[in-house]
Amino acid sequence: MERLDESPLLVLKGIAGIGKSAVVLHLLERRAAQQPCHYVRFLPGPGLQPVFEALASESQAAESRSQVFDLVKQLNAQGGCWVLEDVHLLEPALAAQLLRSLQAYVRCPVIVTSRQELPLSTLEQVEFLQFKLEPLDPVGARELLEQLLRRRGLPVPSPQELEEALKPVAGHPYLIKLLAAVWNEQPSAVGEVLVSEIVSGLSAEATQLLQ
Repeated sequence: MERLDESPLLVLKGIAGIGKSAVVLHLLERRAAQQPCHYVRFLPGPGLQPVFEALASESQAAESRSQVFDLVKQLNAQGGCWVLEDVHLLEPALAAQLLRSLQAYVRCPVIVTSRQELPLSTLEQVEFLQFKLEPLDPVGARELLEQLLRRRGLPVPSPQELEEALKPVAGHPYLIKLLAAVWNEQPSAVGEVLVSEIVSGLSAEATQLLQ
């Protein structure tokens, strides 16, 4: 959460199903003790309209450039902490303009999530405070889960039992890394449930949560 104090714009990237939403909602829950928090998910087609709806505002600007500047201005006036999820659903030119404008002009914390690479040049991307989630190999995932369990004072099954327990999430081994980031920050209800589910076998509800 301290990253949001260093830079008002934080970008979280990764493919669907790895827990981006779980992480940002956890951050919002913690941030809400300090300031109002707002969550907006982009949808295919309507451009920036979901954000203007969250602001209870309609932009009169016809051009996307003016619309973006209008949006940033209103975000600054509204304040609080904002999550703009699934920015990859915007047209690439509009997404790039939004990200550049947020980085240059926004004064309140904004977390942006994307399932795809940002529509920016390599040089521009370096300037963003961003996290890209990378896979862990099965052994690394097992070792990290062992550390999590020990740190919480919970029983640690044998390596073979842990490897068996991790098989249902083998397609998303970086989930364990995300879970560690959330769980190590402070005890988390989401973290407790997921670790329990992973070790004991994923229920249908947990599988749906992970997706």
